[in-house]
Amino acid sequence: MGENTDHNNEFISTINSSTFISLTDENQKAVINQFNKGKEKEGGILGKFFGTKKENAAMNIAFTICAMLIILCMLDIVRAICNGESSYTELVKGVLPLITASMGYIFGKSNE
Repeated sequence: MGENTDHNNEFISTINSSTFISLTDENQKAVINQFNKGKEKEGGILGKFFGTKKENAAMNIAFTICAMLIILCMLDIVRAICNGESSYTELVKGVLPLITASMGYIFGKSNE
């Protein structure tokens, strides 16, 4: 969190400076875009996908895992039905508790 605060403080002090205010609108936009590019680089590829804020990233990762497991279960159920087997397969039995636990984390997470 310290790096994020430093980045924000630097951004605020730059925008409030008299030099920044005297720039043309085009140059001001260029400076702001440069700050945004620096912020994007901090998280890398996964940071762009999941976000750089720790709390949101954890939620986004849990949601992504949950979505992937649901898709995997749906594919397994379709496979089982096509093969004339029960749709409640071993994979579904094993993955269903993980999905419900992930959903509990996503929707039950308190903001302390």
